[in-house]
Amino acid sequence: MRDLRNGNQVKNVTRASSRRLWHYAIMQKENDISMKDLKVKWQGNLGFIKHYRKGPITRTDLCQRVKDGHIRIYYGVTEDGLHGPWRKLTKPQSKVNKSEPDKYPTVAVLTISDRSAQGLRKDLSGPAVVHSIHRLTGWNCTKTDIVSDNVSKISAKLSAGRMKTKSI
Repeated sequence: MRDLRNGNQVKNVTRASSRRLWHYAIMQKENDISMKDLKVKWQGNLGFIKHYRKGPITRTDLCQRVKDGHIRIYYGVTEDGLHGPWRKLTKPQSKVNKSEPDKYPTVAVLTISDRSAQGLRKDLSGPAVVHSIHRLTGWNCTKTDIVSDNVSKISAKLSAGRMKTKSI
């Protein structure tokens, strides 16, 4: 098996030792489904197999014809992993298969930092948390804010309704 992210051939991953995505890929490979049964939508040497949801994240199975006549299948590619011609190949389907946006919570991020609240230091952690939340869960961040490390200021910010979110 090969990793689409870096092109490396992956060795020493078994069904028993694999985690989520590799487990899915191994199970698909072991099912030995014929390419005819997959109903691939081809554009040149690149093929779209299917979209599926794993929690809030949409994943895509893709394939590619290579020079030696073989077909490589890439399982569970996220939207972040789609670039160039791959993104163009999957774009129409991704619109159709998105689930309702209200199905997943929206979140707000409150950074607690004295120096950032005073404007002495750029807030790097808030944007990093927002990016990680979206990448890992698919949830959208509706608001970010910065407050000094003071219980009354934090309480005031939360109770003023500026950071309305549902606790999870």
